[in-house]
Amino acid sequence: MEDSGIQYGSLLLSSRDWTLVREDITGISGQAISSGKLADYGPDLIAASVPGNVQSDLEAAHRLSPLWYGAGDPRLFDVALSNWW
Repeated sequence: MEDSGIQYGSLLLSSRDWTLVREDITGISGQAISSGKLADYGPDLIAASVPGNVQSDLEAAHRLSPLWYGAGDPRLFDVALSNWW
């Protein structure tokens, strides 16, 4: 097999430098988000971890009550039905 000269490496995505926002708050598409328009929604942005999930990020931001405590958070159903970017 001939060496093509291409070097393969790793792109590490895991960090706490991610943000998420609920789609119905922004009204923008994934394409618009990729173009950098997400920064316009500063107060609605929620810090996120990768790897992680929306529920744990919302709990860490105090937007949901911890689900392991008491009856959980009644807002979780709405969270589950929403699209998140």
